[in-house]
Amino acid sequence: MHLRSGQAYGAGTSGGSAAVRNTKSRANISESGKSKKMPPAKKFPPASKRLLRPACIWLRDLLYCIMLCGLLSALCTIIASPFIARYHQPSQNYYDVLGVSPLATKKDIKAAYRDLSLRTHPDKVGSSNFDEPVYLHIREAFKTLSAEDHVRCTYDLENHIEGLWSIEECIRARKEFSAREQLRRLEELEKARQKNENEKKVRQRRREEMWRQQEEEKHGAKSTFQPAAAIKGFFAGVHAPW
Repeated sequence: MHLRSGQAYGAGTSGGSAAVRNTKSRANISESGKSKKMPPAKKFPPASKRLLRPACIWLRDLLYCIMLCGLLSALCTIIASPFIARYHQPSQNYYDVLGVSPLATKKDIKAAYRDLSLRTHPDKVGSSNFDEPVYLHIREAFKTLSAEDHVRCTYDLENHIEGLWSIEECIRARKEFSAREQLRRLEELEKARQKNENEKKVRQRRREEMWRQQEEEKHGAKSTFQPAAAIKGFFAGVHAPW
């Protein structure tokens, strides 16, 4: 056995390195003459504090998630409301509102309007589910499409809808309507003039009648006065001395 030194022995064994380190550390302490201070032991908070902090963090995250879900739910409700959805949908023409073709007749338009008005009327759906803008939009669509030809064809031209009338036919219908309107206004003016003339004649006849009655009253008063004067003169002559 070769036991020349502790170093040689420690090099050949598994625990030799640890022994060598311990020997060196003791040698360092002895050389300096002072022992090195050991670092203070790490202090851990109590178990209650260690559990309370994760609970507070978890509760904070839970409240944050609840608030976020509430905001998202409110936003979805607002977006899904009919008032907002109406502005996100593409604009519908009056034919789409009534659910009829641009080539529909007035009879078809009237039937479609009657069906829609019954389904959307407040007496049918109830006051809580009644959508007044939709109901008024349906009435406006019916009013335009059931009007005279020039109104409907003008709407078709302005909205680029291929309806029952061509451009030339629509222009002719509008001219005919303008001519009828002008003639109607002239007739109304003539009727108003005739009415004024008749009223003037009536007032004139009334004035003449009043004047005639006044004249008759004057002549009647004179005729009753003359016989009384004659009788008075007769009796005055009888009693006169001869």
